[in-house]
Amino acid sequence: MELTLTPGLTYRPLVGVFMCRPVKNIDNQLIDLKIIWQNSKIKSNDAVFFPAPDVCLSAYEDIGIFLPDSFWHDLETQGVAIYNLEGVYTGVEWQVLETDDSYLLTVRTTSTQINDLENTRKQLFLANERVRLATWAGKLGIWEYKSQTMKYDWDEVAYQIHGVPIGAEITAEYYLTLVHPEDQPYILEKKAQDDFSIKPIRIIRPDNGQIRYVKSEAMNIATQEGIVVDMIGVVSDITESHLAQLALAESEKRFRAIFNSAFQFIALTDIHGIVLEVNQTALDSGNLRLEEVVGKSFWETYWWQISPHTMEQLRESIALAREGHFVHYEVDHFGKNRTVITVDFSINPIVNDEGKVVLLLMEGHDITEKKRTRAALIESEQRFRDIAENVDELFWICPVDEFRFLYMNFAYERLSGKSRESLYENSLSFLDFVLEEDREAIKNLSRTDLNPIRSPEFRVKNKEGEIRWLSGRIFIIRDEFGNARRRIGIASDITSQKEKEFLLTDLLDKEKELNQLKSQFVAFVSHEFRTPLTTIQSSIELMEHYLFQAEESKLSPTIASKVKHHVSVIHSKICFFADLLTDTLTINQIEAGKISFRPCLMDIAAFTQKLLMEYFHDRPDGRQVDLELTGRPVLVAVDEKLMTRILINLLSNAFKFSQTNPVLRLLYEEDKLKIEITDQGIGIPEEDIPRLFNSFFRAGNVGKIAGTGLGLQITRQLVELHSGVISVNSQQNVGTTMTIVLPLANEK
Repeated sequence: MELTLTPGLTYRPLVGVFMCRPVKNIDNQLIDLKIIWQNSKIKSNDAVFFPAPDVCLSAYEDIGIFLPDSFWHDLETQGVAIYNLEGVYTGVEWQVLETDDSYLLTVRTTSTQINDLENTRKQLFLANERVRLATWAGKLGIWEYKSQTMKYDWDEVAYQIHGVPIGAEITAEYYLTLVHPEDQPYILEKKAQDDFSIKPIRIIRPDNGQIRYVKSEAMNIATQEGIVVDMIGVVSDITESHLAQLALAESEKRFRAIFNSAFQFIALTDIHGIVLEVNQTALDSGNLRLEEVVGKSFWETYWWQISPHTMEQLRESIALAREGHFVHYEVDHFGKNRTVITVDFSINPIVNDEGKVVLLLMEGHDITEKKRTRAALIESEQRFRDIAENVDELFWICPVDEFRFLYMNFAYERLSGKSRESLYENSLSFLDFVLEEDREAIKNLSRTDLNPIRSPEFRVKNKEGEIRWLSGRIFIIRDEFGNARRRIGIASDITSQKEKEFLLTDLLDKEKELNQLKSQFVAFVSHEFRTPLTTIQSSIELMEHYLFQAEESKLSPTIASKVKHHVSVIHSKICFFADLLTDTLTINQIEAGKISFRPCLMDIAAFTQKLLMEYFHDRPDGRQVDLELTGRPVLVAVDEKLMTRILINLLSNAFKFSQTNPVLRLLYEEDKLKIEITDQGIGIPEEDIPRLFNSFFRAGNVGKIAGTGLGLQITRQLVELHSGVISVNSQQNVGTTMTIVLPLANEK
């Protein structure tokens, strides 16, 4: 703002500044101003008269101070006060600047003596532009800026605020050096605008280097032509209040961040329940905007319209909280799209320093899922008890780190005749229920390590005095982090099972005894049968010699032919019986685990060629085995004696049941060797293939072809000793392929 000087008065410099307090009557009307402070420019030897502190202005009316009537009714008016000095009227220009609860009067003298009082009063009304400072806080420093000299004129307080020695010359350039570097561009900008009313800026005090916040309010004083001739203002140190405001703003920011990011429903109301603030979580829960709820009664907002009862309950709760009571209850309210949400709701009254309730803080925690989970847990626990209390097995729960029963089902009482309460009081009393020699097994069940015990068995004596066998199992219950929380135990009555086991054990023992007797018998019979067979074989060979080769033999050709036939039959039966004894003894040795198995790495291709040359090269019918080789031969771990028996059995069957040359194929693959023996003989009926490897089984289409029915069973068991498998693929009247698969040996 600018002040226009009264026309006809020559401007003279500022000579005094007064701070006054208003004096009012009982109707609160301003009737006077009391001087409470004057600046350092007021001196007793000044050429003009100046009032003194603690004196009201009206006290000087008797010496000629005249103020316009409007001065007392409208302090926005500036004018000229007239006083008498040595019989001459002198003009003094007063500028009235209103602050918070005081008035700042600046005094300037005029050079013209005024003899016409009425004319002066008229000119007072021409200076009617209001100038006021925007703020008044704390201790003020007064300053004047002179445009012509570009220097500041500070009072003592202004010097103290800036930390500059009193009386130091303050130029515009020097003042700029006091301003914090980051605020200097702002000061230059304001100076260019001739505006010295500035927002809070930082200065660096030269006396101690402290950074302080200062605020300045100013006004321009200009001629009637609008020329700025002077500036006057006040400056105050607002560091403490400014820092407090910054801290408050930061605190408010943090509060807002916490308030709006909290997961729970939060609302702030006045004591009557009128909404003042609601956090974002609450707004999001109802898909609302803040302006939709602020200013409304809390119980009338969207959330609580789920039912009239809910609204009334909340209204009554707010009334109760208004009296200083903390309110807490569970309640349902609306969420998004009118879904029902259950919250743990509370109203906390907030009191001031005098203990008076001034605000109400509403909080709601969404417990919808928690409530559902709790209901499900109760239902699950009930189902658990329904099952646990009605099963025949013992069921108990113990802590992980000690042998103490937290729960034992009713089966314990049914079985032992003792109460569960006694078990809860003394968990070791459970051992009295167990036979003494089996109590170590119970100690294993109660071990504190976390390795579950696999079905330890122990005996107990029931309430009837009977011995019962139980099998116990332990399970470790862990939380979501893998920490052990509980030890669950189950013990089942296995008495009938144990009785069957004992019976089965007796039967197995008897079977082993019988098998041993059978093995001894087979070995004995094989030995005893071979002796007469050998004798018969020798005798029949002597008969052939004397009857057909000796010179004295005089049998007629007819009789000799008949004798030769019968001798041939005897030879055939002797061979059959000898093979039967051999096969029977072999099976007995395999079943008894007494057959020798000594594998070694062999070249199967070379071994097979040698076997074919020794056993199948010079047959009476002229047939032979066709050998085929596929893949790169490698060494295979086999027992030479047993592999010879396997190949002879299979190749003999191929010759026996066909009229063409059998084919033996050796197929070397990456990790196995396949041996295939194929014939184009009578084949095997499809219904007989599943029983082909059973003892003494012969296919239905073999007719009178000789055989014991043990060869293929022996072959299968010998193949399995080599960790191999044997399979058959056959079609009746087409032929048969027997396939053996052996794992290849590791060449290393």
